[in-house]
Amino acid sequence: MKVLITAGGTSESIDSVRKITNTSTGRLGRLISSEFKSRGADVTYITVRSAAAPAHGCNVHYAETAQDVYDTVSRLLKNGSFDVI
Repeated sequence: MKVLITAGGTSESIDSVRKITNTSTGRLGRLISSEFKSRGADVTYITVRSAAAPAHGCNVHYAETAQDVYDTVSRLLKNGSFDVI
């Protein structure tokens, strides 16, 4: 089974010195990735560097903004398919 998970908060620039962020920690995504990995799934995980780390063995992609997440998901979907997103 191939699984795609996004987790963690993004940061959006307002101007050169200000950003809007959210407080998502990525902990729920980590738990979900751990459960799928324990069942033998191939897990692809998109997150920010400051979020909780995913389960060991996930294929991790780092993003910073919501646009980065969107672009990464779009690219991954063009290159393959997932059973669960």
